[in-house]
Amino acid sequence: MQEIQGTFKTLSEMVSKILDAASRVSNEWTLIGFALAILLFGFYLVLRKRQSKRATLLLIFTLAICLLSFAPIALQYVKHLGVYRLRIVVIDPQLHPTDDADLTSSIGGEIKKSHGASELEIPAALRPADHKLTLIARVPSAFLTGRTIVYLENDYNPTVTIQLAHDASISIRGVVIDSSGNLLSGTRIGVVGYESEAIVTGSSGNFFLPAHVSDGQQTEIYAEKDGYNTALQWLTAGETPVKIVLNPKRH
Repeated sequence: MQEIQGTFKTLSEMVSKILDAASRVSNEWTLIGFALAILLFGFYLVLRKRQSKRATLLLIFTLAICLLSFAPIALQYVKHLGVYRLRIVVIDPQLHPTDDADLTSSIGGEIKKSHGASELEIPAALRPADHKLTLIARVPSAFLTGRTIVYLENDYNPTVTIQLAHDASISIRGVVIDSSGNLLSGTRIGVVGYESEAIVTGSSGNFFLPAHVSDGQQTEIYAEKDGYNTALQWLTAGETPVKIVLNPKRH
């Protein structure tokens, strides 16, 4: 009697663990499979008690159903334990590998440099819902930057290349005034070498131009207006507004 109670206690604990694991998987076929396996196992115990020859076949069939039902859980478990190991190669504008770049990722994590390449490990559990990872490389001293997007899918050991370039998205903005501090409208202003992009200031004297250099670099600006001396001035590109002063011509 005690042996039977011990068997049912063990069976009850096993069923509880199986159901708990199955409840974590949003797969109705898995739940149906486990329920069927439990039912068949009950029949197996009855047949074994009667010493029926069909008991062994029923046990094999039950185990097969358990294995099939357990597959989705095992797959999720393996994915959870998976680690993406990215090899990152940064190349300069001349397409030569460089170790000078500072690397960051949208997910975080420690990036280790090793022999012309860098390595980043990301546990699969930290993978974003959209599977998208953004990698950014910067060399501030050379005003170079580069970025790329990697999709973390089935390849757990991808090699990623990031090409550095001068960031041409930076703008230069400011205002044109005269020597008395008055705002100057009707001033033609542009970046030297990019005259086709020149604009004419309105009543506010403000201007906004593509700098064609990286953030913090200097670019040469020209400003001209009838009755005033043309100004050529080196200004720093970036978020900080700049000021250009035009002096009236002397007659």
